[in-house]
Amino acid sequence: RTFYTPSGELSKTHSIAKNSLAPMGLSLFNKFIDFVFAMFYLRLLGPAGAGSFQTAIVTAGVFDILANYGLDILFIRDVSHDRSKASNYLLNTTVLRIGIAFFAALPIFALIIFTNSLPDSNPLTPAEITATVLIMVGMVFSGMSKGVTGLFYVHEEAETPAAMTTGTTIMKVG
Repeated sequence: RTFYTPSGELSKTHSIAKNSLAPMGLSLFNKFIDFVFAMFYLRLLGPAGAGSFQTAIVTAGVFDILANYGLDILFIRDVSHDRSKASNYLLNTTVLRIGIAFFAALPIFALIIFTNSLPDSNPLTPAEITATVLIMVGMVFSGMSKGVTGLFYVHEEAETPAAMTTGTTIMKVG
């Protein structure tokens, strides 16, 4: 807030710099925090535990791709054309995200059940299944927050969600 006033008009250059440099810098900072956290949990969990953790993350990552596919871009594109429809788009994309998340979870659960039922397979442990489910539940809320993040992008205030992401990263690591 030192370098701009929210109520005042910004020049195009100032607006572009504010909406690109702040998120870029905070994203790099978040990656650094994640890197330090990865060094910590790899040392703490060891190779087998880290592999189990990565299995849960990758499995839930597939879920996230299916549950949020294209809704962020659709929301930002359409609301930037007509800001008066923001509340309708936010409600509709949130409901759609929840519905898609339910259906996206079905193949993940089917994969877990199928993998655990094979006789010569290496079944997922209860801890891996629990971690996968918890990460997927967290991703539902993360997906819903992407709609609100889109509102900030539409109003050219990209530094706010970037700062919130930094706070979330710090809490996640904690």
